[in-house]
Amino acid sequence: MQVRLPRRLALLLALASLAAPSMLHAQDHPLLADHGRSDYVIVVAEAAPPAVRHAAEELQHWLAQMTRATLPIVSDQAPLPAHALLVGPSQRSRELGLADAAAKLGPESYLLRTLGERLLILGGEPRGTLYGVYGLCEQHFGCRWFTPEVSRIPVRELLPLPLLDETRTPALEYRDVHIPEGTTIGYDAEADRERYFVTESGITVVTRDYSLFENPVTVDYFTSE
Repeated sequence: MQVRLPRRLALLLALASLAAPSMLHAQDHPLLADHGRSDYVIVVAEAAPPAVRHAAEELQHWLAQMTRATLPIVSDQAPLPAHALLVGPSQRSRELGLADAAAKLGPESYLLRTLGERLLILGGEPRGTLYGVYGLCEQHFGCRWFTPEVSRIPVRELLPLPLLDETRTPALEYRDVHIPEGTTIGYDAEADRERYFVTESGITVVTRDYSLFENPVTVDYFTSE
């Protein structure tokens, strides 16, 4: 005898069957935090430069914001724990065989790699490791920072250790807005007038130093509806 399920119940069962493998897979991962508790530590080199130490402190801060668990920051001179987040090049990351990978990273590139129940965040000097921490929090934990005062940090009762193996390099070498009129003492606008030309709709900035502005934006872009 064939039993026909109501359409809504059949749909719910189908969705549950699709979700079940991913849920079981997530449960197999070690937990960075479990209802405000964690047995993970953050490992940083004893002589880490200020940017790397700041990266470790930022990771500690934002994980606490997400999970209510404050992970201790420990030196790489201590034995390597089974559950650890390794931030920046250190004696312990070299022991795990990542000395060559770290040496090949560019000045602001970073690597995120899961090795068993540990996660390594390595970056080129001076800021690569810091960008790695922000990349982990933003792209894998869902954090968003819109302004220095406005952010969206998800609250996670359970935070699994992500399985990662990625290397990222910034597309642009410089990330800055440079306005020489306001930052350079004795700046001569007349001598640098070729940087600008005036159209009927307003002033369009033209730069001869950067190829980023191949299609300058005019005032019409901001005033037209």
